[in-house]
Amino acid sequence: MDTVFLVWETDDGYKALVRAFQLHFRQKNYDGIMDAETAAILYALLEKYFPGK
Repeated sequence: MDTVFLVWETDDGYKALVRAFQLHFRQKNYDGIMDAETAAILYALLEKYFPGK
């Protein structure tokens, strides 16, 4: 059986995932670190597309 690799299973993968999110939603700083502004953008998107969950 094949194993599915999830990008966030490694530190480098997690950082790449956050960096890709930042490149799309916050171009002024895309260092791959989940800071307060990145978290706020993510939360706002979740509230917009999945309200009350």
